[in-house]
Amino acid sequence: MKTKGVFLAVLLSLVMVHTTASAQVTFYTNQTAWLAAVTNVEQFPFTASNIQKANEVINLPGNNAQLGPILTFAATETGLSRGFTLRALEAGANLVYNDHEGDSPSDHFGFNTISIGDINNHDNDDWQVTIPSGSALTAFGFTLLGNKAPPSGELFSVFGPGNVLYGSLPAPAGPDSGVEFIVVVSTAPIARLHFNEGANDLQDGGGDDIAIANFRFAQNPLADSDGDGKKDADDNCIYESNADQADANEDGQGDACDTDDDNDSVVDTSDNCLLDSNPDQANNGLD
Repeated sequence: MKTKGVFLAVLLSLVMVHTTASAQVTFYTNQTAWLAAVTNVEQFPFTASNIQKANEVINLPGNNAQLGPILTFAATETGLSRGFTLRALEAGANLVYNDHEGDSPSDHFGFNTISIGDINNHDNDDWQVTIPSGSALTAFGFTLLGNKAPPSGELFSVFGPGNVLYGSLPAPAGPDSGVEFIVVVSTAPIARLHFNEGANDLQDGGGDDIAIANFRFAQNPLADSDGDGKKDADDNCIYESNADQADANEDGQGDACDTDDDNDSVVDTSDNCLLDSNPDQANNGLD
């Protein structure tokens, strides 16, 4: 009976499966179901210290801090496996940290959030996240606050490299200033995630409408990110195509992506014996 209940919960939380020639994407609104479908989950809560890691943020942000229209997070700063960029899409609109103006999502819930658009009649709360090329991502999640119930026109879309549309999800039903968990799992690398506020652009009277919080990044073990016919879970080079899975030094990292093929701690580009371990790089013949 318990197994049946879990299965039913997964069915109810699976909102949509969208298949194109490029990828199959599955949208969820339940974090437990999503976690069961992915691996290597990395969380990025919107704490002030995390937001300060953006290239554009110098000081620790406080409530109502105007962060500018774009935040660029490098993997070297965040400790994540990949960098990412968050952008407000209306010209002149800013991203605002922990907006507290009396009628914003941040006032209703205990989340650290980023509001889109915010003040000065920037009613278009559209935003997007982009993932740098070479940093394949196949699963992404976030918390959405303040969305309106359909038919509002709010739409969350997932794109692959080359701006190929994988699929779109109408924002789930919920009251104003509701909290929704939206996540996606893809069989191919995700390059861009886009939220379009739709008809709500002109419905909020110049006030706040949309806020977001707590990004999650993960991998779909059934994905084949490099298209070499090997699923990521079994591929010794997830992001480099190597159908033969050659691994000369048998260290579990394929030759196509191994930067030290003989494990002598000298990278291949500087190693005078690529496949024979020689950390001292001795070369008596000086050739």
